[in-house]
Amino acid sequence: MIPGTWLAAVLFLLVVAPGLFFDLLGARRRVAVAESAFREIGRVALGSLGFTLVTLVLLQAAQWLFPRLFFDPRALILGGNAYLADHYGAVVLTLVVAAAISHALAFGLHKWLARRQGETIRVVSLWGKAFRHGVPDGHAVFARVRLTGGLVYTGQVENFTADLPVGDRELMLTKPLAAKPDAGSPLLPLPDSYRRVIIPGERIEVISVEYRLAPAAVTAKKRRQRSSTQNGETGPTPAPSG
Repeated sequence: MIPGTWLAAVLFLLVVAPGLFFDLLGARRRVAVAESAFREIGRVALGSLGFTLVTLVLLQAAQWLFPRLFFDPRALILGGNAYLADHYGAVVLTLVVAAAISHALAFGLHKWLARRQGETIRVVSLWGKAFRHGVPDGHAVFARVRLTGGLVYTGQVENFTADLPVGDRELMLTKPLAAKPDAGSPLLPLPDSYRRVIIPGERIEVISVEYRLAPAAVTAKKRRQRSSTQNGETGPTPAPSG
């Protein structure tokens, strides 16, 4: 009989791994959507079955061409541990070749689909684009956040969570902080003792984003302007004509 310990576990992993590998690669070609565990497991199992069947056909052809290089599955089933002990090298080589072929098939199919479907899709939230990826060099991000009920906060964006559903996200603002309770009230600065405001994503209705020069960039700009002005004032005076 076939050995029921490590070989069975290895064979199971070799069958499942190509489908799982293809599914992980597929996440680059499509936007992630919520789906049931049954659907996800079914997709992986179907992919694994397809890659395994093609791999078995190729290995069967290779076994006919090189009978001493790869092990005989029928002989392994009939011989069990005795056959495995006598043909250990051939069994290991066959498993390695099978894993390489099945994963190569998965990767090749992924590349073919990627060329047909266009460029790789990378899931980036709009919060990430506005607060991090779309920020000009030397600028800081300031936001005006309107919450449900009309409450408004303004301040510099210090941190945020963008890899969660919107209802579970949080936005952290830091100084200079200001707020107003409703649309008819003026925007007033918060007391200096308040250093940060943490806003839950489920309460946010609208976020307005502004990019301002970072304090370090503003200081450097003023220093350059002051330096150029001083150089202009102390520069050599042209000699009077005549």
